[in-house]
Amino acid sequence: MKIITKVIIGVVAFFVFLVIVGAIVSMPTNQQNTNTSPTDNTSPSPNATATPLPSTNIAISYSVEQVQYIANEYGATFPDPGKVFLEVNVTIRNNGYSASFNTNPYYFNLVADNIKYSYDVATFSLNKWDTVDVLNNGTYNGILVFQVPQSVTSSTLGYEAFYPTFNIIWTKT
Repeated sequence: MKIITKVIIGVVAFFVFLVIVGAIVSMPTNQQNTNTSPTDNTSPSPNATATPLPSTNIAISYSVEQVQYIANEYGATFPDPGKVFLEVNVTIRNNGYSASFNTNPYYFNLVADNIKYSYDVATFSLNKWDTVDVLNNGTYNGILVFQVPQSVTSSTLGYEAFYPTFNIIWTKT
């Protein structure tokens, strides 16, 4: 009788384990309210014409500055040979979304001369970017760092999150 009891307990424990793992795997990576309409999160075209702003949007304005190194409390971080750092000063405003807008640097990219770049770890050396959730009517400002070839002539910031999608209004200053 004791063996049967142990087998039953083992089988029940196994099924409980499967249910827990299944619940974790099926959870979206971003637990946000989804009262948004699906739209394109891609970067703007450089010759976009002015259109009226939708009442619900994420407004992202940014400026780009080329720097030769990133100064930090330990000295300086230098780019790889033949490359430069681009510091991208970003201001994000959530205008009407009940879902929060996540500033994880992994979601941002920089397209420079038709090549897409991920943020550089020097972003953290600069210590001017935090991963936060920008709530409705909230504003966040920070600086992302990208490492690109010295020959780059144009760049555009982009955002690609898996979920949810937002109507993003881009302004490069």
